Amino acid sequence: MRDTRWRYFSYLNVDYKAAQDTLNTWAREGWELVEIMGPFAKLRRIERPDTPTYFLDWSNAKDPKDYAQLLSDAGWEWVERASYLNIYVSKPDAHPLPIQTDPELEYQRFRKKALRSMLLTTLAMAVLLAFCWFILSGFYSSPGAFQLAQERLLPSLLSSSLVFSAIFLFFPLWCLGGAAYFLYLFWRLRQWREAIRMGLEPPTAGSKAIRGWGLVRALGLLSEAAIALLLFPDALLNHFLNLGWAVGIMIGAFICIYTYDDPIRQRRGKRALFIAPLAAACILLNGPVRESFSGRIPAVPVHSDAHRVNEGRRSDTPLGSQAHWSEDIKLSDSERLYFYFSAQAWASPSLADWAFGPVPEGLEPVPGLEGIWRRGPAAEEDIPDYAGASHLDIYEYAMEVRKAQETTRGFLLRRGTTQVTGECYRVIPGTTDEEVLAPILDWLAQIE
Repeated sequence: MRDTRWRYFSYLNVDYKAAQDTLNTWAREGWELVEIMGPFAKLRRIERPDTPTYFLDWSNAKDPKDYAQLLSDAGWEWVERASYLNIYVSKPDAHPLPIQTDPELEYQRFRKKALRSMLLTTLAMAVLLAFCWFILSGFYSSPGAFQLAQERLLPSLLSSSLVFSAIFLFFPLWCLGGAAYFLYLFWRLRQWREAIRMGLEPPTAGSKAIRGWGLVRALGLLSEAAIALLLFPDALLNHFLNLGWAVGIMIGAFICIYTYDDPIRQRRGKRALFIAPLAAACILLNGPVRESFSGRIPAVPVHSDAHRVNEGRRSDTPLGSQAHWSEDIKLSDSERLYFYFSAQAWASPSLADWAFGPVPEGLEPVPGLEGIWRRGPAAEEDIPDYAGASHLDIYEYAMEVRKAQETTRGFLLRRGTTQVTGECYRVIPGTTDEEVLAPILDWLAQIE
Protein backbone atom coordinates (compact mmCIF):
# COMPACT_ATOMS: atom_id res chain seq x y z
CA MET A 1 0.00 0.00 0.00
CA ARG A 2 1.38 3.39 -0.95
CA ASP A 3 2.32 5.78 1.84
CA THR A 4 2.04 8.90 -0.34
CA ARG A 5 -0.45 10.17 -2.89
CA TRP A 6 -1.15 13.27 -4.97
CA ARG A 7 -4.52 15.02 -5.05
CA TYR A 8 -5.81 17.94 -7.09
CA PHE A 9 -6.02 20.94 -4.76
CA SER A 10 -6.96 24.20 -6.48
CA TYR A 11 -9.11 26.75 -4.70
CA LEU A 12 -9.66 30.45 -5.17
CA ASN A 13 -8.40 32.61 -2.31
CA VAL A 14 -11.91 33.69 -1.41
CA ASP A 15 -12.92 30.00 -1.02
CA TYR A 16 -10.37 29.33 1.71
CA LYS A 17 -13.01 27.76 3.98
CA ALA A 18 -13.73 25.07 1.38
CA ALA A 19 -9.99 24.40 1.05
CA GLN A 20 -9.71 24.12 4.82
CA ASP A 21 -12.63 21.65 4.95
CA THR A 22 -10.99 19.53 2.24
CA LEU A 23 -7.72 19.27 4.19
CA ASN A 24 -9.59 18.32 7.37
CA THR A 25 -11.57 15.68 5.46
CA TRP A 26 -8.33 14.16 4.15
CA ALA A 27 -6.95 14.19 7.71
CA ARG A 28 -9.95 12.26 9.01
CA GLU A 29 -9.34 9.73 6.21
CA GLY A 30 -5.77 9.25 7.45
CA TRP A 31 -3.80 11.59 5.18
CA GLU A 32 -1.77 14.68 6.09
CA LEU A 33 -0.39 17.43 3.85
CA VAL A 34 3.30 17.36 2.92
CA GLU A 35 3.61 20.04 0.26
CA ILE A 36 1.74 21.80 -2.53
CA MET A 37 3.13 21.89 -6.06
CA GLY A 38 1.05 24.07 -8.34
CA PRO A 39 -2.54 22.74 -8.22
CA PHE A 40 -1.54 19.44 -6.61
CA ALA A 41 -1.16 18.47 -2.96
CA LYS A 42 1.21 15.75 -1.85
CA LEU A 43 -0.19 13.69 1.02
CA ARG A 44 1.25 10.97 3.23
CA ARG A 45 -0.24 8.59 5.74
CA ILE A 46 -0.59 10.06 9.20
CA GLU A 47 1.90 8.59 11.67
CA ARG A 48 1.06 10.75 14.68
CA PRO A 49 -1.32 9.32 17.29
CA ASP A 50 -4.01 12.00 16.91
CA THR A 51 -5.89 13.38 13.91
CA PRO A 52 -4.49 16.75 12.83
CA THR A 53 -6.65 19.81 12.23
CA TYR A 54 -5.90 22.38 9.53
CA PHE A 55 -6.41 26.11 9.63
CA LEU A 56 -5.91 28.59 6.74
CA ASP A 57 -4.94 32.20 7.25
CA TRP A 58 -4.02 35.03 4.88
CA SER A 59 -0.31 35.26 4.15
CA ASN A 60 1.62 38.50 4.26
CA ALA A 61 5.38 38.94 4.06
CA LYS A 62 5.06 41.96 6.39
CA ASP A 63 3.39 40.06 9.21
CA PRO A 64 5.25 40.79 12.45
CA LYS A 65 7.27 37.98 13.94
CA ASP A 66 5.18 38.05 17.09
CA TYR A 67 2.15 37.03 15.00
CA ALA A 68 3.93 33.81 13.97
CA GLN A 69 4.87 33.30 17.61
CA LEU A 70 1.26 33.85 18.61
CA LEU A 71 0.14 31.06 16.26
CA SER A 72 2.85 28.76 17.57
CA ASP A 73 1.89 29.44 21.18
CA ALA A 74 -1.74 28.74 20.24
CA GLY A 75 -0.76 25.27 19.00
CA TRP A 76 -0.48 25.86 15.23
CA GLU A 77 2.47 24.85 13.05
CA TRP A 78 3.10 26.25 9.54
CA VAL A 79 3.02 23.62 6.76
CA GLU A 80 2.78 25.26 3.35
CA ARG A 81 1.71 28.34 1.39
CA ALA A 82 -0.82 28.30 -1.46
CA SER A 83 -1.30 31.58 -3.31
CA TYR A 84 -2.16 34.18 -0.62
CA LEU A 85 -2.91 31.54 2.03
CA ASN A 86 -0.77 30.11 4.79
CA ILE A 87 -1.70 26.58 5.79
CA TYR A 88 -1.26 25.61 9.45
CA VAL A 89 -1.71 22.25 11.17
CA SER A 90 -2.31 21.55 14.80
CA LYS A 91 0.70 20.40 16.79
CA PRO A 92 0.64 16.79 18.02
CA ASP A 93 -1.63 16.28 21.03
CA ALA A 94 -2.65 19.94 20.91
CA HIS A 95 -6.22 21.24 20.74
CA PRO A 96 -5.84 24.73 19.29
CA LEU A 97 -8.72 27.06 18.57
CA PRO A 98 -9.07 29.06 15.33
CA ILE A 99 -7.21 32.35 15.53
CA GLN A 100 -9.96 34.23 13.67
CA THR A 101 -13.59 33.59 14.54
CA ASP A 102 -15.16 36.96 13.69
CA PRO A 103 -16.50 36.99 10.06
CA GLU A 104 -16.15 40.77 9.79
CA LEU A 105 -12.54 40.67 11.03
CA GLU A 106 -11.74 37.87 8.57
CA TYR A 107 -13.27 39.93 5.76
CA GLN A 108 -11.14 42.96 6.68
CA ARG A 109 -8.01 40.82 6.84
CA PHE A 110 -8.82 39.40 3.41
CA ARG A 111 -9.19 42.90 1.96
CA LYS A 112 -5.94 44.14 3.51
CA LYS A 113 -3.77 41.10 2.87
CA ALA A 114 -5.08 39.21 -0.17
CA LEU A 115 -7.48 41.41 -2.13
CA ARG A 116 -5.21 44.46 -2.17
CA SER A 117 -2.24 42.45 -3.43
CA MET A 118 -4.41 40.71 -6.02
CA LEU A 119 -5.72 44.03 -7.37
CA LEU A 120 -2.23 45.58 -7.44
CA THR A 121 -0.93 42.56 -9.33
CA THR A 122 -3.84 42.80 -11.78
CA LEU A 123 -3.20 46.52 -12.28
CA ALA A 124 0.49 45.86 -12.95
CA MET A 125 -0.42 43.17 -15.47
CA ALA A 126 -2.90 45.51 -17.17
CA VAL A 127 -0.23 48.22 -17.49
CA LEU A 128 2.23 45.67 -18.86
CA LEU A 129 -0.30 44.38 -21.41
CA ALA A 130 -1.15 47.94 -22.47
CA PHE A 131 2.55 48.64 -22.97
CA CYS A 132 2.96 45.43 -24.99
CA TRP A 133 -0.05 46.37 -27.13
CA PHE A 134 1.53 49.79 -27.77
CA ILE A 135 4.82 48.19 -28.80
CA LEU A 136 3.24 45.46 -30.91
CA SER A 137 1.01 47.88 -32.76
CA GLY A 138 4.05 49.92 -33.83
CA PHE A 139 6.91 49.17 -36.16
CA TYR A 140 10.60 48.61 -35.96
CA SER A 141 13.02 48.84 -38.88
CA SER A 142 14.55 45.77 -40.41
CA PRO A 143 18.37 45.61 -40.54
CA GLY A 144 20.15 46.98 -43.58
CA ALA A 145 20.74 50.31 -45.20
CA PHE A 146 17.70 50.39 -47.46
CA GLN A 147 14.96 49.43 -44.97
CA LEU A 148 13.13 47.97 -47.95
CA ALA A 149 10.33 46.47 -45.84
CA GLN A 150 9.70 47.51 -42.27
CA GLU A 151 8.95 44.41 -40.22
CA ARG A 152 6.10 44.76 -37.77
CA LEU A 153 7.08 43.47 -34.37
CA LEU A 154 4.11 41.16 -33.81
CA PRO A 155 4.50 39.18 -37.08
CA SER A 156 8.23 39.00 -36.49
CA LEU A 157 7.74 37.53 -33.00
CA LEU A 158 5.14 35.04 -34.23
CA SER A 159 7.64 33.69 -36.75
CA SER A 160 10.54 33.78 -34.24
CA SER A 161 9.34 31.82 -31.24
CA LEU A 162 7.11 28.83 -30.54
CA VAL A 163 6.56 30.18 -27.03
CA PHE A 164 5.37 33.57 -28.21
CA SER A 165 3.12 31.97 -30.83
CA ALA A 166 1.49 29.83 -28.12
CA ILE A 167 1.06 32.87 -25.84
CA PHE A 168 -0.58 34.74 -28.71
CA LEU A 169 -3.03 31.87 -29.28
CA PHE A 170 -3.83 31.33 -25.58
CA PHE A 171 -4.04 35.01 -24.67
CA PRO A 172 -7.76 35.53 -25.53
CA LEU A 173 -8.69 32.50 -23.40
CA TRP A 174 -6.64 33.84 -20.49
CA CYS A 175 -8.44 37.17 -20.74
CA LEU A 176 -11.83 35.43 -20.63
CA GLY A 177 -10.76 33.32 -17.66
CA GLY A 178 -9.44 36.38 -15.82
CA ALA A 179 -12.64 38.33 -16.41
CA ALA A 180 -14.76 35.39 -15.20
CA TYR A 181 -12.53 35.04 -12.13
CA PHE A 182 -12.99 38.65 -11.02
CA LEU A 183 -16.73 38.53 -11.64
CA TYR A 184 -16.93 35.46 -9.40
CA LEU A 185 -14.62 37.06 -6.82
CA PHE A 186 -16.70 40.20 -6.42
CA TRP A 187 -19.91 38.14 -6.35
CA ARG A 188 -18.51 36.08 -3.45
CA LEU A 189 -17.37 39.25 -1.65
CA ARG A 190 -20.88 40.65 -1.99
CA GLN A 191 -22.25 37.46 -0.41
CA TRP A 192 -19.67 37.80 2.36
CA ARG A 193 -20.62 41.43 3.12
CA GLU A 194 -24.33 40.59 3.04
CA ALA A 195 -23.79 37.76 5.54
CA ILE A 196 -21.88 40.10 7.86
CA ARG A 197 -24.66 42.68 7.66
CA MET A 198 -27.22 40.03 8.64
CA GLY A 199 -25.01 38.58 11.39
CA LEU A 200 -24.60 35.22 9.64
CA GLU A 201 -21.63 33.05 8.80
CA PRO A 202 -20.24 33.65 5.28
CA PRO A 203 -21.67 31.12 2.79
CA THR A 204 -19.29 28.40 1.63
CA ALA A 205 -18.78 27.91 -2.09
CA GLY A 206 -20.89 25.16 -3.61
CA SER A 207 -19.43 21.96 -5.02
CA LYS A 208 -20.33 22.97 -8.60
CA ALA A 209 -18.43 26.25 -8.27
CA ILE A 210 -15.43 24.46 -6.80
CA ARG A 211 -15.37 21.88 -9.61
CA GLY A 212 -15.93 24.57 -12.25
CA TRP A 213 -13.03 26.72 -11.12
CA GLY A 214 -10.90 23.62 -10.69
CA LEU A 215 -11.53 22.81 -14.37
CA VAL A 216 -10.74 26.39 -15.44
CA ARG A 217 -7.52 26.30 -13.42
CA ALA A 218 -6.59 22.93 -14.91
CA LEU A 219 -7.01 24.28 -18.46
CA GLY A 220 -4.91 27.31 -17.59
CA LEU A 221 -2.18 25.14 -16.12
CA LEU A 222 -2.17 22.89 -19.18
CA SER A 223 -1.62 25.94 -21.40
CA GLU A 224 1.18 27.17 -19.10
CA ALA A 225 2.78 23.71 -19.13
CA ALA A 226 2.63 23.65 -22.95
CA ILE A 227 4.36 27.03 -23.09
CA ALA A 228 7.05 25.90 -20.64
CA LEU A 229 7.72 22.76 -22.69
CA LEU A 230 7.96 24.80 -25.90
CA LEU A 231 10.98 26.62 -24.47
CA PHE A 232 13.11 23.55 -25.23
CA PRO A 233 12.28 23.20 -28.97
CA ASP A 234 12.63 27.00 -29.18
CA ALA A 235 16.14 26.72 -27.79
CA LEU A 236 16.90 23.70 -29.96
CA LEU A 237 15.52 24.85 -33.32
CA ASN A 238 15.24 28.64 -33.32
CA HIS A 239 17.56 31.59 -32.77
CA PHE A 240 15.17 33.32 -30.38
CA LEU A 241 17.01 32.27 -27.20
CA ASN A 242 20.69 32.30 -26.32
CA LEU A 243 22.99 31.10 -23.57
CA GLY A 244 22.50 34.34 -21.65
CA TRP A 245 18.90 33.31 -21.04
CA ALA A 246 19.92 29.97 -19.47
CA VAL A 247 22.71 31.60 -17.44
CA GLY A 248 20.20 34.16 -16.13
CA ILE A 249 17.92 31.35 -14.94
CA MET A 250 20.81 29.69 -13.12
CA ILE A 251 21.86 32.95 -11.42
CA GLY A 252 18.26 33.57 -10.33
CA ALA A 253 18.05 30.00 -9.01
CA PHE A 254 21.20 30.43 -6.88
CA ILE A 255 19.83 33.70 -5.50
CA CYS A 256 16.56 32.01 -4.52
CA ILE A 257 18.35 29.09 -2.88
CA TYR A 258 21.07 30.88 -0.93
CA THR A 259 19.74 34.38 -0.16
CA TYR A 260 16.13 33.70 0.90
CA ASP A 261 14.90 31.98 4.03
CA ASP A 262 11.52 31.39 2.40
CA PRO A 263 11.23 27.61 1.73
CA ILE A 264 8.83 28.27 -1.18
CA ARG A 265 11.40 30.37 -3.05
CA GLN A 266 14.17 27.92 -2.24
CA ARG A 267 12.10 25.08 -3.70
CA ARG A 268 11.44 27.05 -6.90
CA GLY A 269 15.14 27.87 -7.17
CA LYS A 270 16.08 24.20 -7.02
CA ARG A 271 13.63 23.37 -9.80
CA ALA A 272 14.99 26.20 -11.96
CA LEU A 273 18.54 24.99 -11.29
CA PHE A 274 17.52 21.62 -12.74
CA ILE A 275 15.84 23.12 -15.83
CA ALA A 276 18.56 25.65 -16.76
CA PRO A 277 21.27 23.08 -17.77
CA LEU A 278 18.74 21.30 -20.00
CA ALA A 279 17.93 24.59 -21.71
CA ALA A 280 21.64 25.38 -22.10
CA ALA A 281 22.23 21.96 -23.72
CA CYS A 282 19.42 22.65 -26.20
CA ILE A 283 20.95 26.01 -27.09
CA LEU A 284 24.41 24.49 -27.60
CA LEU A 285 22.91 21.83 -29.90
CA ASN A 286 20.98 24.46 -31.85
CA GLY A 287 23.49 24.72 -34.71
CA PRO A 288 23.81 21.03 -35.69
CA VAL A 289 20.09 20.34 -35.24
CA ARG A 290 19.03 23.48 -37.11
CA GLU A 291 21.22 22.63 -40.10
CA SER A 292 19.48 19.28 -40.52
CA PHE A 293 15.98 20.78 -40.21
CA SER A 294 14.39 22.08 -43.39
CA GLY A 295 11.81 24.79 -42.79
CA ARG A 296 9.69 26.86 -45.17
CA ILE A 297 12.69 28.94 -46.25
CA PRO A 298 15.28 27.18 -48.47
CA ALA A 299 18.78 26.63 -47.22
CA VAL A 300 21.32 29.38 -47.82
CA PRO A 301 23.45 30.59 -49.56
CA VAL A 302 21.61 32.04 -52.52
CA HIS A 303 24.81 32.30 -54.57
CA SER A 304 26.67 29.07 -55.12
CA ASP A 305 29.97 30.98 -55.37
CA ALA A 306 29.53 32.80 -52.05
CA HIS A 307 32.90 33.19 -50.36
CA ARG A 308 31.46 33.67 -46.88
CA VAL A 309 27.97 33.38 -45.39
CA ASN A 310 27.02 34.95 -42.05
CA GLU A 311 23.65 33.64 -40.91
CA GLY A 312 21.78 35.67 -38.31
CA ARG A 313 18.35 34.84 -36.93
CA ARG A 314 16.62 31.79 -38.34
CA SER A 315 13.46 30.30 -36.91
CA ASP A 316 10.34 28.27 -37.69
CA THR A 317 6.98 28.18 -35.92
CA PRO A 318 3.61 26.69 -36.92
CA LEU A 319 2.58 30.16 -38.11
CA GLY A 320 5.64 31.36 -39.98
CA SER A 321 9.38 31.27 -40.59
CA GLN A 322 12.09 33.87 -40.95
CA ALA A 323 15.78 34.09 -41.74
CA HIS A 324 18.38 36.88 -41.96
CA TRP A 325 21.84 36.40 -43.44
CA SER A 326 24.59 37.98 -45.53
CA GLU A 327 26.75 36.64 -48.38
CA ASP A 328 30.17 37.78 -49.48
CA ILE A 329 31.27 37.03 -53.07
CA LYS A 330 34.95 37.44 -53.83
CA LEU A 331 35.54 38.77 -57.35
CA SER A 332 39.26 39.43 -56.93
CA ASP A 333 41.73 40.27 -54.20
CA SER A 334 40.41 43.83 -54.11
CA GLU A 335 36.79 43.50 -55.32
CA ARG A 336 33.87 41.93 -53.48
CA LEU A 337 30.08 41.85 -53.69
CA TYR A 338 28.08 42.12 -50.48
CA PHE A 339 24.48 40.84 -50.21
CA TYR A 340 22.17 41.23 -47.20
CA PHE A 341 19.02 39.11 -47.20
CA SER A 342 15.90 38.95 -45.06
CA ALA A 343 13.18 36.36 -45.74
CA GLN A 344 9.78 35.57 -44.27
CA ALA A 345 7.43 32.69 -45.14
CA TRP A 346 3.98 32.12 -43.67
CA ALA A 347 1.70 29.14 -43.23
CA SER A 348 -1.23 30.63 -45.16
CA PRO A 349 -1.91 33.41 -47.68
CA SER A 350 -4.08 35.34 -45.18
CA LEU A 351 -1.25 35.39 -42.64
CA ALA A 352 1.18 36.49 -45.34
CA ASP A 353 -1.07 39.34 -46.50
CA TRP A 354 -1.43 40.53 -42.90
CA ALA A 355 2.30 40.28 -42.14
CA PHE A 356 3.62 41.85 -45.36
CA GLY A 357 1.17 44.70 -45.70
CA PRO A 358 1.35 47.15 -48.63
CA VAL A 359 4.55 47.67 -50.63
CA PRO A 360 6.56 50.43 -48.92
CA GLU A 361 6.75 53.83 -50.56
CA GLY A 362 9.85 54.60 -52.56
CA LEU A 363 9.98 51.24 -54.33
CA GLU A 364 9.28 50.96 -58.04
CA PRO A 365 8.26 47.80 -59.94
CA VAL A 366 10.95 46.09 -61.96
CA PRO A 367 9.75 46.11 -65.61
CA GLY A 368 8.88 42.65 -66.93
CA LEU A 369 9.14 40.94 -63.53
CA GLU A 370 5.94 40.47 -61.51
CA GLY A 371 6.06 40.73 -57.73
CA ILE A 372 9.48 42.44 -57.64
CA TRP A 373 10.20 46.01 -56.63
CA ARG A 374 13.44 47.96 -56.71
CA ARG A 375 15.09 50.83 -54.89
CA GLY A 376 18.33 52.53 -55.85
CA PRO A 377 20.72 54.17 -56.06
CA ALA A 378 21.28 54.72 -52.37
CA ALA A 379 21.29 58.09 -50.70
CA GLU A 380 24.46 59.12 -48.92
CA GLU A 381 22.91 58.66 -45.46
CA ASP A 382 22.06 55.04 -46.36
CA ILE A 383 25.66 54.03 -47.04
CA PRO A 384 27.11 51.79 -44.32
CA ASP A 385 30.51 52.44 -42.82
CA TYR A 386 33.06 50.29 -44.61
CA ALA A 387 35.82 48.65 -42.61
CA GLY A 388 38.98 50.73 -42.84
CA ALA A 389 37.24 53.85 -44.12
CA SER A 390 38.71 55.89 -41.30
CA HIS A 391 42.19 55.25 -42.72
CA LEU A 392 41.36 56.82 -46.10
CA ASP A 393 41.87 60.47 -46.85
CA ILE A 394 38.87 62.68 -47.53
CA TYR A 395 39.11 62.45 -51.33
CA GLU A 396 39.38 58.66 -51.39
CA TYR A 397 36.50 58.34 -48.95
CA ALA A 398 34.32 60.65 -51.07
CA MET A 399 35.07 58.55 -54.14
CA GLU A 400 34.26 55.41 -52.19
CA VAL A 401 30.84 56.85 -51.18
CA ARG A 402 30.11 57.92 -54.77
CA LYS A 403 31.02 54.49 -56.09
CA ALA A 404 28.74 52.85 -53.48
CA GLN A 405 25.90 55.18 -54.42
CA GLU A 406 26.18 54.26 -58.08
CA THR A 407 26.52 50.52 -57.53
CA THR A 408 24.15 49.77 -54.61
CA ARG A 409 20.70 48.28 -55.23
CA GLY A 410 17.87 46.81 -53.21
CA PHE A 411 15.04 44.50 -54.19
CA LEU A 412 11.79 43.33 -52.61
CA LEU A 413 10.42 40.01 -53.93
CA ARG A 414 7.08 38.40 -53.11
CA ARG A 415 6.19 34.90 -54.19
CA GLY A 416 2.99 33.46 -52.70
CA THR A 417 3.44 33.39 -48.94
CA THR A 418 7.17 34.27 -49.08
CA GLN A 419 8.80 37.67 -49.04
CA VAL A 420 12.52 38.31 -49.54
CA THR A 421 14.44 41.56 -49.35
CA GLY A 422 17.88 41.59 -50.94
CA GLU A 423 20.33 44.47 -50.60
CA CYS A 424 23.40 44.36 -52.82
CA TYR A 425 26.42 46.63 -52.35
CA ARG A 426 29.10 47.42 -54.96
CA VAL A 427 27.33 45.96 -57.98
CA ILE A 428 29.64 45.88 -60.99
CA PRO A 429 28.75 48.85 -63.23
CA GLY A 430 26.74 47.75 -66.25
CA THR A 431 25.16 44.77 -64.47
CA THR A 432 21.42 44.59 -65.17
CA ASP A 433 18.71 44.02 -62.59
CA GLU A 434 17.89 40.68 -64.23
CA GLU A 435 21.47 39.50 -63.73
CA VAL A 436 21.40 40.47 -60.04
CA LEU A 437 17.99 38.85 -59.52
CA ALA A 438 18.62 35.59 -61.44
CA PRO A 439 20.29 33.69 -58.53
CA ILE A 440 17.62 34.93 -56.10
CA LEU A 441 14.78 33.75 -58.36
CA ASP A 442 16.45 30.37 -58.83
CA TRP A 443 16.76 30.08 -55.05
CA LEU A 444 13.10 31.05 -54.55
CA ALA A 445 12.01 28.42 -57.09
CA GLN A 446 12.85 25.76 -54.50
CA ILE A 447 9.78 26.82 -52.51
CA GLU A 448 7.30 26.31 -55.36
